[in-house]
Amino acid sequence: MMGTIAARKVAAPIEDAFHVAAIEALVLAQAHALRRNSGPGFSAASRWFVGRVRSVSPFLEEDRPLSGEIMAVAALLGRDPFHDAPLLAALVAELH
Repeated sequence: MMGTIAARKVAAPIEDAFHVAAIEALVLAQAHALRRNSGPGFSAASRWFVGRVRSVSPFLEEDRPLSGEIMAVAALLGRDPFHDAPLLAALVAELH
């Protein structure tokens, strides 16, 4: 019984953390688009990740509600990372 209560109490902060990470991912994707032709480039892993974010959230040209897109990116981040072999391959390639 105590384990069930503890699990419920920890679920909300974890969900909140995914929402914060999703907002950061949207910021990265926007920065990538805005800096595409200026300064140093982004890593292959970052470019791949931006592509994943953009698959659920297009470039922000005008103010619009982003709550649905934040939820979609959070769901994307919550997936099993080993499911995304291209990301792992890109990260490993950059380490060598």
